[in-house]
Amino acid sequence: VRVDQGHLPAALEAYGASLKLISVRATASPQDVDLQLAHAQTVAFIGKAHWIQGDLDAAERDFRSADSILARVEKAGAAGPEFMLQMQSVEINLGHVLESRGRLDEALAKYKDALVLAEKLVAAKPDNVQWSVRLGAAHNNLGKIALMRGDLLTSLAEYAADDRIETELSARDSRNNDQRQNMFRVRAILGRTLALVGETDAAIRHLREALDIASQLMQ
Repeated sequence: VRVDQGHLPAALEAYGASLKLISVRATASPQDVDLQLAHAQTVAFIGKAHWIQGDLDAAERDFRSADSILARVEKAGAAGPEFMLQMQSVEINLGHVLESRGRLDEALAKYKDALVLAEKLVAAKPDNVQWSVRLGAAHNNLGKIALMRGDLLTSLAEYAADDRIETELSARDSRNNDQRQNMFRVRAILGRTLALVGETDAAIRHLREALDIASQLMQ
């Protein structure tokens, strides 16, 4: 609630109080997967608050700490959906921090790991919309890194993969405007990327489609 209110120092105070409680229990019961996941989640929440504050050093430290906790859980045999969701989230957030610091190779590795986890989640439950959204976002992150590295063909392929996912999800529920906004966003990005590789006609078509979606959303 405090994060949503923009009261980040107060949010960090609350997260810190939570961390003191959960870390004691998690340390005392290292084989309790639920406690370890709760511990990692609290540390990741602190990292997210630091990220919003723009404190990249603290955010990277926190996300790496959460990553280490989850790695230990994985070694202990955890492989369920809740573990994969948390690990994927941490990998993406750590990738964002590394990307912001210009460490693109490291960010790329994290985004690739996040994609693998998203693929496993969707394969296990194809009808789960939120997991499919995560898969689309994973492709989008890879597309952005490829674009920043000048790898236009890979960027185009990743954005196209996201576009297919967002379009399919929109077709499932045409009244979901949040999902249509996702489709608008990636369609516009895909159009720009097509223009960069010289596919002008396809670029114009995609950008016009994006504009049509935006116009419909504004009605």
